[in-house]
Amino acid sequence: MIHFLKLSIPIILSIVVHYLMPITDLLMIAHLGMISVAAVSISIDLSIVFSVFPAGIAYGIQPSIEKFNHQTIHENTKWFFNSLFINVLGSIIFSGLLLYIIHWLPYLKQDTQAVEMVPYYMPWLACSIFPTMVYNTFCRYLEGIGHTKPIFIVTMIGLISNIILNYLFIYVNIGNFTNSLIGAGIATLCSKFIMAIGLMPYVWKKLETNSKHLLILSYFDREYIKKLLTLGIPIGTQLFLEFFFFSFTGIMVGSIGVLHKGANSILDNIISLPIGISWGFSLSASTLVKQTRCSNHKGEKKSIWIYYGTTGIVMLILAFFIANYSFFIFTVCYKGSATDYSMICSSIPLAILLIFVDGFYTISLGLLRGLKDTFFPFLITTISNWLIGIPLCYLLINVINFGIPSVWISKISAFLISGSILFAQFLKKYYSGPKKLESN
Repeated sequence: MIHFLKLSIPIILSIVVHYLMPITDLLMIAHLGMISVAAVSISIDLSIVFSVFPAGIAYGIQPSIEKFNHQTIHENTKWFFNSLFINVLGSIIFSGLLLYIIHWLPYLKQDTQAVEMVPYYMPWLACSIFPTMVYNTFCRYLEGIGHTKPIFIVTMIGLISNIILNYLFIYVNIGNFTNSLIGAGIATLCSKFIMAIGLMPYVWKKLETNSKHLLILSYFDREYIKKLLTLGIPIGTQLFLEFFFFSFTGIMVGSIGVLHKGANSILDNIISLPIGISWGFSLSASTLVKQTRCSNHKGEKKSIWIYYGTTGIVMLILAFFIANYSFFIFTVCYKGSATDYSMICSSIPLAILLIFVDGFYTISLGLLRGLKDTFFPFLITTISNWLIGIPLCYLLINVINFGIPSVWISKISAFLISGSILFAQFLKKYYSGPKKLESN
């Protein structure tokens, strides 16, 4: 467990800090009212959909450089620059798509007032995809070589910068913006650039920088690109469809009303930290399982249960915190009214249950990723989310009129089904023997 935590904590802290950025945005934008919160929530939902696919592809570099001591620095540099090439190109494409989707907002059947305010904020989020993808490439490379401490430090600097800039642009309005959401968007864009630039010196030290091959295009290699895409596309597609599932259910709630949309978005943000922590455990589990999958020692084989147990204990602590302080967080931190809070009261126990279900699902996903199995999880999660989760959510909202709890019931159902299947698949592959695993 100690080894697992040592590897997990730096990754988890950086993920938590990264998750705090949209949360702090909503916290400070809540000062402007629930319509502004709903507008920002719509923007974040859509921006996640269009940025998560290239972010998932960035994970393709990790397995490629995990055996850092057995490769030359020239090879690792080629892996890095080819990955950077893919991610920069992807960021440009998806930024354009997000800007284009602004024109289709009226067709999403959201509150008219909220939709009218989205263009003040979303363009800045679209522009921030580029520095975010550069930052993600740096992070995946540093994680692959086990150099994770700088990621947490730089991400914390980015969060602090975001808070300061939000305060200056929203509360002080030093830019004299016609709408404070413009200032919030600029603050987010600036903080993303700060994070990308901040990690650059740490990455540069680990690359081949004393030769003529300093230009990215000089490192371009079709074979490297092909291998990165083979590993990254299933992960990117799975994450894209998964976050699209989350965003789509959020949009379905928006069809009920702007207050329901805002209240549900706040609850989404409250539980985003536990979900981010479980993702950090998942990344650590995918790394550690490679060290024991070929071992015949039963004690090492049993260590996989530590991943589930540790994650479960941490999720239990966080669930207790949310159960006891959700009213304070909602009304004091997010400036929501007691009436708004009453809309999500019935969903809080479901949201807490989702924390545990998501932890189970995410660890199973990470363990399979550690066995280099990315296509099967993509297939199962897509089927469970879109053939079970979405129809169930639509049925509960539009036919049964179940309200906000509909979203959480559909998420729990989809994640529980996919998590159980992925867990069974992992056990089957993990205990099938080293030779078979290696052949996969």
